[in-house]
Amino acid sequence: MEENKWGLDLSRHHVCACPRCRRNGRDNSGNNLTVYGEGKGAFCWACKFTILSDEQKAERGLDIEGDYEEEDEVSTKEPITAEENAQIKTYTGTKSKNWRGIRDETNVPYGIRYSYDEETGEPDKMFVPTTIEGKLVGYKTRVFPKDFTNPIGVTGKVCDMIGQHRYKTGGRVVIIVGGEVDMVSAEQMLWDYQQSKGNQDWPRVAVVSPSTGETSAAKQSLANESQHQRTFRRF
Repeated sequence: MEENKWGLDLSRHHVCACPRCRRNGRDNSGNNLTVYGEGKGAFCWACKFTILSDEQKAERGLDIEGDYEEEDEVSTKEPITAEENAQIKTYTGTKSKNWRGIRDETNVPYGIRYSYDEETGEPDKMFVPTTIEGKLVGYKTRVFPKDFTNPIGVTGKVCDMIGQHRYKTGGRVVIIVGGEVDMVSAEQMLWDYQQSKGNQDWPRVAVVSPSTGETSAAKQSLANESQHQRTFRRF
């Protein structure tokens, strides 16, 4: 049996309990997670917990021997309330302080916020809004460098794509990227390119990302279509 932090047997194809579902008091039948065999990863069909395959690790330049899971923590909580959101705003701000080269003017339209280290004053946590039909329902959070395990409110596949609420009037092109950092980086790069060509009067290119990890992007798009009777045709 392979050694791993989840205590799972990843050496053979089988169905077993999902560690994330169990942690959240679910998967009583113990059959939510499908393990695909040695080096082939695993996937939970309930909460979308994903253990990366060796092929996926290689594509991302990760250590094949390391333990990696997809960045798709799914919350089972109720939507965030106005009071809870107001409380979050008391200890967060909109200034990225050039983290990852992201400018404040890029973050603000997406509603992204940060908390800051008390000693250094530098960002130590990122709060990315999640929405349903454009209404705030939670935040996908990232404790730096890469801890996604404590989302706030609703952050699962029932949500809109992250950033979708920003583009209310649509456009001709939408770019779907793998994560929220890629999203703001790509939007900033495209806007800089537009300005360099003297096209600043043109509408910005719509850039969004899945709220449940890049491997679930297609499923989240389909879920939005079936549950909310909408898709990205409005872009």
